[in-house]
Amino acid sequence: SIRYQVIGVVEDFHIYSFYDEIRPTIFKMAEEKDYRYMVLQVKEGTQQSTYEYAQEQWASLFPEQPFEGGHQEDVFKFYFEELKGHTKLLNAVAMVAILLAGLGLYGLVSLNVAGRVREFSIRKALGAQLGNIVVNVTKQYIILILTALAIGAPVSYLAVEALMDLVYKYHMPMNFGGIFLSVFLLVIVLIFTMASQVGKVFRTNPVDGLRVE
Repeated sequence: SIRYQVIGVVEDFHIYSFYDEIRPTIFKMAEEKDYRYMVLQVKEGTQQSTYEYAQEQWASLFPEQPFEGGHQEDVFKFYFEELKGHTKLLNAVAMVAILLAGLGLYGLVSLNVAGRVREFSIRKALGAQLGNIVVNVTKQYIILILTALAIGAPVSYLAVEALMDLVYKYHMPMNFGGIFLSVFLLVIVLIFTMASQVGKVFRTNPVDGLRVE
């Protein structure tokens, strides 16, 4: 029963957070009795002085009402603080995942090496060098690790993308940079884990190793 005249159309933009889908919105001129805010566009570098001047003028005009002015960036500040919280949470989860992966790998390799002490001692007594020990300790894990990374990297990419799509209606496009960083960190953990066990085997006296039941 009410007719309006359209005087302009703007491109889609967010008036709420990125959690929500952009919805059709109509802006119309408010009646003077509904005026609640005054927006000031000021020159760069004069924000604070303008704010203080507006506060002084308000105090002189309406001394009984508190001044509720603020900067436009503060309107959505709470939202960006929430996003920072999400980032910290995801970083913590990632660090725990890397720690668990490293501990699991360390335990697996340690058990394997502990069960082959006599074998390595015999190899060393027969003249096995560091390279031979490295190959014997790592060869059975290399294929497993490469297979796990080959499967885990694309799966994790799809999982993170699905999580972002589930939480946010709009987000930055996914790329493989984070996946490559994760793979790099896991490879570093693998290298340090293998190096610690190889060093342990290499430093062990073959005589002591042959006495192990």
